[in-house]
Amino acid sequence: MRKWLIGWLCLFIMVLSGQAHGGEAGARAYGNAPVGLNVMELLYFQSETSGGAYHSTTKAGVLRYYRYFELFGQAALIGGYIPYASADLSIPAFGFYEKVKGIGDPTFVIGMDIFGAPALSLQEFDGYEQDLIIGGSLQVIAPLGRYDQNRMLNPGGNRWVFKPELAISKAIDSWIFEVFGHYHYFTRNHQYLGNLIHEQKGRWGVDTHLSYTIKPGTWVSLDYLRQWGGETSINTRPQGDKVRDTTIGFTVNVGLFESNAMQFEYRDDVKTRSLSQSKSFTLKFQQMW
Repeated sequence: MRKWLIGWLCLFIMVLSGQAHGGEAGARAYGNAPVGLNVMELLYFQSETSGGAYHSTTKAGVLRYYRYFELFGQAALIGGYIPYASADLSIPAFGFYEKVKGIGDPTFVIGMDIFGAPALSLQEFDGYEQDLIIGGSLQVIAPLGRYDQNRMLNPGGNRWVFKPELAISKAIDSWIFEVFGHYHYFTRNHQYLGNLIHEQKGRWGVDTHLSYTIKPGTWVSLDYLRQWGGETSINTRPQGDKVRDTTIGFTVNVGLFESNAMQFEYRDDVKTRSLSQSKSFTLKFQQMW
């Protein structure tokens, strides 16, 4: 019984705090950019999750790269990122404490704007002004990170994750309103806590962002996120952990120079179906060329 309970708690914590907030597209993710632009980002992510009987902390450094190109006359991008993460979990009632660190699962992404973001050169882009943009993307998380089937905590998930997303972005003067709809599809993990089979149903989500441009390259955003579904089972036994979460937050992006920017992002679960609640922040440095 103890092994099943601890395993359920660990699975719940890592799925919600690690993947749900850390993997979101974020405000202005579907804005237009010049063809040929390269973007390199260094991120620091930290999440605190509490559930009454347990507490977990996740920290990660992430290296991300993507490049813009032309696809069917519209702007598109391709890239990916890889995290190095550490996590700890304590359950005082069981006298349990575990900590782990290592390379997490890499993520690959391809996306394009279907309407409203024509592929432009750097010179042509100077005259571009956003109106309505419709775009989409596909994220693929590959099971290549560190994973030990005998440990409760792992930087890697030992399963594939696919996340298709559809986005709408509308600009009115200095304001931009965005709605992203997405779905997470999870494959099976056949080596969960030994040789148990862990399955997870699909998880739906909707992200909304309302941002205001203070000056070129500098803007702020209010963020509202909802997700539901995603119940897990172990050896076909349902765990009763279907999520129905509401998260709010904000994003501040500051342009430093013509090719650099800093961004701070904060997230707080204000309503959850379970006893678990997470708070997280991300600090990002961006270099463009």
